[in-house]
Amino acid sequence: MGRLISRKGLAGIGQDAIAKSYRFNSKVERKLAWKPQTGGQTMFYTTRADICIFGGSAGCGKSSGLLMDCANPNYLKVRGYNATIFRRSFPQITNPGGLLDESRILYSDIGGKLKLNPLDWSFETGAKISFRHIQYDKSVYDYQGSQICKLCFDELTHFSEEVVFYMLSRNRSGCVGGLVSQW
Repeated sequence: MGRLISRKGLAGIGQDAIAKSYRFNSKVERKLAWKPQTGGQTMFYTTRADICIFGGSAGCGKSSGLLMDCANPNYLKVRGYNATIFRRSFPQITNPGGLLDESRILYSDIGGKLKLNPLDWSFETGAKISFRHIQYDKSVYDYQGSQICKLCFDELTHFSEEVVFYMLSRNRSGCVGGLVSQW
């Protein structure tokens, strides 16, 4: 039930900027009607940890929090920024009420353009948020050579330890603007 997010590829952005991102005065902020819930979502946004695991019961806002954290205005303004949200299977992304439906509500309001194949949101700055699945453990090798600024797992318990740790090795970045991962 947990969500894992690794921000190692975002090392160049100050934590104060991350914590204040939803007060950021930009076109995105003016359009954004969503705010983090008091409690877990707020703690999720303000953590200084490189890796954060956010858990809780069904309906407490974990998936929507994950979607909005990927669309942090401070990240979206950086050329080359990319985030990838993983689920175990593709239907878990596209089923009614799933991540894709939620992202349509949130990302279209902030200027995102959806491409269906592959399943990517792109923004004016060239920033990209992608949805992918890793159905089989051996599929992690499809990501060999990838550089993912922000790496997210929705429903972390659906993935093996080997998958998670291999994908963390892909959490690095060549983003312009100081977002280079430091291992």
